Amino acid sequence: MKRRIRSVGSFPDRASALRLITAVALEVSGIWDDRRYRTNSTRVGT
Repeated sequence: MKRRIRSVGSFPDRASALRLITAVALEVSGIWDDRRYRTNSTRVGT
């Protein structure tokens, strides 16, 4: 993770890069949770 933060020069500081990475991780996690919920509810319904 640190290697990628260092390679991106468009962020003013480390904190803003971390905020972006955290936001993306939360969004991906939400998508995975939604898929998991749909998969489990489909199994329960059958």
